[in-house]
Amino acid sequence: MKKLGVKKVIGLGLGVSLLACSALSHAAVVAHNVKIKNIFQVGTGAGYVYIDIYREIQNDCGNLQRVAFAGDEPSADFYKAMALTALTTGKTTYMVLDVGAGECVNGQMHLNDFGIMGED
Repeated sequence: MKKLGVKKVIGLGLGVSLLACSALSHAAVVAHNVKIKNIFQVGTGAGYVYIDIYREIQNDCGNLQRVAFAGDEPSADFYKAMALTALTTGKTTYMVLDVGAGECVNGQMHLNDFGIMGED
C-alpha cells in the first residue's frame, strides 16, 4: 500500500469538497404525474415562459407551483408545444427541474427536460 504525503491528502480532500459543493449547487428534481394549470409568457422579444402546475415541489427558487424557461432557450419551442398539448388534452407530464438557488429563472424553478406521459 502506497503512503500519501500530507499535501496529497489535503489536495484530495479539497478536490472532494469542491466536487461535493458543485453537486449541491446544481440540484435537480424529476417530477412525475404533473398536471399543468396554465401557461403564460412575459417580456418583450423571447421573454420568459411560465407554467403553473397543480403540484408543490420543494425548491430554493421561491414559488412551489411554477416552472419557467427563457423563450430563446434551444428547447423553448418544444417545451411550449408540450405544455400546450398537455394543458389542452389534460395529460400528465414529467419534468426535470433545476431547483437550486443558482439555477432559478426569474425566481422560478428552471424547466430542464419535459415530456407528456403516455397511457399505462
